[in-house]
Amino acid sequence: MSLVASSEKEGAKVIADGRNAKVADAPRGFYLGATIVDPVNYPPVVLQASSTIMKTIGDSEVREQYETCFAPLEHPRFPKSLAEMITRAEAFTEARSRMKPYPIAYAAFKDRLTGPPSTSLAFVAAKEHGIALVRDTVLDLFARYQLDAIVYATRPIRPDLIDPNAATARPSPSPTPQSLRNIGNITQLPDLIVSAGATSDRLPISISFIGPAFSEPHLLAYAYAYEQATNRRILPSTTPTLPGEKFEY
Repeated sequence: MSLVASSEKEGAKVIADGRNAKVADAPRGFYLGATIVDPVNYPPVVLQASSTIMKTIGDSEVREQYETCFAPLEHPRFPKSLAEMITRAEAFTEARSRMKPYPIAYAAFKDRLTGPPSTSLAFVAAKEHGIALVRDTVLDLFARYQLDAIVYATRPIRPDLIDPNAATARPSPSPTPQSLRNIGNITQLPDLIVSAGATSDRLPISISFIGPAFSEPHLLAYAYAYEQATNRRILPSTTPTLPGEKFEY
């Protein structure tokens, strides 16, 4: 209970207060019921290191895995490397039937060409030590404040509609580093995504529940309780039920 009070002193707001929980069979006991505190702030080292570590690892692995994938393809129409695939894509400047150029995607791929090889000390340090640094710092946050889960917006920006008549795709604004939408990826901790309804454009949005290692049963219980309490799941308009099917949400 002192942790809840200290969180309030640090500026957090107690959304659901379980400090007055009562148990009928043990009226003299002191119990802490379900408590929700907002916000929970990640330490600066997590915010600052996560994007750099993931980029160092991702650039190397994506580039080299593409080359491994392309290697067995003998037909001359297939590229042999990520660099060759980008070069061919950049030459595709005019629409062909329903196919349109998509320079934004290949600009992101092009950025992958600058990463160090997977044999470099930078890559090894990021993968073997950087991930552990971020994961253990997050686990310390769970332990220090006795948290069962951290709940956050999976992607804290509004999704955009795709304009089929646009000549090129428009990039979506990137979330701030503080959102840590990839926290489950870098920490390798269980991270459960649940439907949270839709925007006014009927585009899906979701929230995530992340917990310490082996907390999957608890996360599933929290997510199920959230679904039952909010009833935010909607029937997809583009994939209606088939004859004889019935889905209830």
